[in-house]
Amino acid sequence: NFAQTWYWNRYNVGLNGSGAGLYDDAGNPSTQPVGDATTTWGGCCFRSFDVRLTAVAPYAALTWEKGPLSVDASVRYDKHRASGWQSFGDAASGGTWNPSRTNKVSYSTDATSYSLGANYEFSRSLAVFGRASHGVSWKSPDRVIWDTRVATGVDPYPVNEIDQVEAGVKWRQ
Repeated sequence: NFAQTWYWNRYNVGLNGSGAGLYDDAGNPSTQPVGDATTTWGGCCFRSFDVRLTAVAPYAALTWEKGPLSVDASVRYDKHRASGWQSFGDAASGGTWNPSRTNKVSYSTDATSYSLGANYEFSRSLAVFGRASHGVSWKSPDRVIWDTRVATGVDPYPVNEIDQVEAGVKWRQ
């Protein structure tokens, strides 16, 4: 689970001979923030969420060796599911939580990663190798669910993918 409430106030803090103090915009001592979350940074940081994320990722790997040849392969299947809620506040709702901006979080995403490689040893000092891989990763859910279309499953969860191919010669003296 991950749950957070973001309500970022803005304060004017000053130091003088007797220590630190809070001040209003005119420079007078105060105990109140000079801006609440509805006005600070354009009201960007006024939200609350409680989401349960479940991730399952079975993995299998095999290696085969015969004389100078070794081959290895692996595969991993990732499945993520999330459910919960998030709520936003705004200045339009009087600086309170806006019921029309509360939504259910409900999405599911999955992907498969794999790798296949081989190594052939001509001698103790000379070998060749090659590998092809495909990998995936997900962006941090607490950042992505800001997009309500992703959070509600309307749009797919963004997945970062990479494909890699490598080959080379190993030479030792």
